[in-house]
Amino acid sequence: MATELIQNIWSRYGFQGNPFDTAALSASAGALLPVSKAIVGSDQLDSALSQTLDELSPIILDPFYSSASEQEKIILQAVSVSFKTYAFDEILQTLKSAKLQITKGPLSTMLSRLTEKGILVKTERGKYRVVNRLFNEFIARK
Repeated sequence: MATELIQNIWSRYGFQGNPFDTAALSASAGALLPVSKAIVGSDQLDSALSQTLDELSPIILDPFYSSASEQEKIILQAVSVSFKTYAFDEILQTLKSAKLQITKGPLSTMLSRLTEKGILVKTERGKYRVVNRLFNEFIARK
């Protein structure tokens, strides 16, 4: 039902798939805001994201990030450039291009520790990503 409602709103009001054009619903599913008030631009999204990160940082994100060692934090910086899955060799090359001398053995150990801490997710053999988009953005802004 919710999917059908959203599709009807999008088709009725002519949105063309732009993620910044949002049909904002009030508490009642039948009441729509005027389109002029329902459009959310990238500047509003960035502002809301910054505010969310500011509020969650001391409570959740900083303690989570602090559980990583200094070398692990360097790895996190390398894999938070964008929210995607990184192959082991891609991480190794990124770290070497950043002038960090690390070999496969120690990198494998650190990736395992970050996975055990829940900071990274191992999506398949030899492929890793940050646990979620919000935490990825938090690390990228460090």
